[in-house]
Amino acid sequence: MDDKLNYKNIIKQTLTLFPEYRKTNHFKDNDQELQYSFIAGFVRHVIDRIKNDKDGENSMEIKKYFDFFNEILNSEDVDLVNLGTVEIIENLVQDKRIKSFSEQFLNQKAKKVLEQVLEYTGEK
Repeated sequence: MDDKLNYKNIIKQTLTLFPEYRKTNHFKDNDQELQYSFIAGFVRHVIDRIKNDKDGENSMEIKKYFDFFNEILNSEDVDLVNLGTVEIIENLVQDKRIKSFSEQFLNQKAKKVLEQVLEYTGEK
């Protein structure tokens, strides 16, 4: 079995790296067959964790989320990058505070995707 992160195994890989996600109110069993719906819920969970972070107490956890987002957005798997663009970046830019926060953790390639989304949506 190929353990390299790709579109087909994104759900399994997410649950392996972040098993705590199963215990959140954003996790839905029926989303485990639908990559876009699953990742949308996961990103909402991450946004909640950012909003509820008091004084950076969850900074290591949040960095781990963004390392994962960067891996998705830097993938050679076009389907995975598209998933990341639609469900990760488009959700992160919905709130200006979250967008600004996210820019600290996204690597150059991921920031470029963010900029492209902002240009496309007219938010830039």
